[in-house]
Amino acid sequence: MAAFDNESDAREYEHQLSLEYGITTFPFVARRGGSVNGLVHDQSRLDRLHQSLGSEEKAARLMHDHGLSIEHPHHVPQTAAGRRKTLNLTLYAEHRGPTPMHRISLSGNDPADADAVRSLGFNPRIYARNPANWRYETLYRDVEKLDEIRHSLASRFDLDLRTRANLLGKPLALRPAAQVRA
Repeated sequence: MAAFDNESDAREYEHQLSLEYGITTFPFVARRGGSVNGLVHDQSRLDRLHQSLGSEEKAARLMHDHGLSIEHPHHVPQTAAGRRKTLNLTLYAEHRGPTPMHRISLSGNDPADADAVRSLGFNPRIYARNPANWRYETLYRDVEKLDEIRHSLASRFDLDLRTRANLLGKPLALRPAAQVRA
């Protein structure tokens, strides 16, 4: 919505928008921890609260009023339970000599999903510390090859594509200029 020089100004603006649009600042996903009596630790209560307040419709109105698009989120989780997955495509991820290389990656925590990736002819890496977690990633010079991989993975998974470019030494999300806030 806006950029601020300090956290206090940002929190004040967040609270103002929350009240103006009737959007709670409670989390959508229950926090982990030892507390059992808190509202933010109870997923069923949070689900009920967000459903009853019509949070999605109000958030869509806020985004529209501020010229933002739900198709270009500023934050995308790397992975989530369920069928939907985030496919990361990073242009200019690294260089092999003078040759720019582009990376595509997909991760998850369901062994059946890792098997599905294998069935497509790809080799997901299993994490030693937690064998349920896996990651497939590869580098190519040819963007067309990455697009072939993307289409192959999309035949098996419902994918959200997160495209970034490493132009200044840090991967930055590619988005329409109208979505950028200064």
